[in-house]
Amino acid sequence: MSQAEEVRKLILEQRFLAREMERLYQETLLLERTIREVRSATQTLSEIKSGKIMKGETLFPVGGGVFVFGTISSGNKVLVNVGAGVYVTKTVDEALKLLNDQLNSLNKAHSDRVRTLNELKRRHDEIVAKLMEYQVSASGK
Repeated sequence: MSQAEEVRKLILEQRFLAREMERLYQETLLLERTIREVRSATQTLSEIKSGKIMKGETLFPVGGGVFVFGTISSGNKVLVNVGAGVYVTKTVDEALKLLNDQLNSLNKAHSDRVRTLNELKRRHDEIVAKLMEYQVSASGK
């Protein structure tokens, strides 16, 4: 393979890796946000379970930084989204277990994405260095 063909091949691979790294980076950001949400839900349920959040009036988030006043009538049952828009009633302990399982899965997925991202970055950096070598050698001719 000629040097020009090698350079074209490396440039194509470098562009592909850059797109993949951006995609993985966006996935890690989404996973980090989801992990924070699950941790927040876990903390709130733990506080309900321990009695730190008592039955009675409290604030509930409705999104966009807006809260409504509401009443907790039962501190031992919650609705949990189990996927596809399906909600089931669970005890607080069951919900906490489900959230902890989700958190473990999310953390593993995040670690996998970060590991893959680091591998892609290492290869990307190798390609950039090789392209720079070709550029230096071409300018020296």
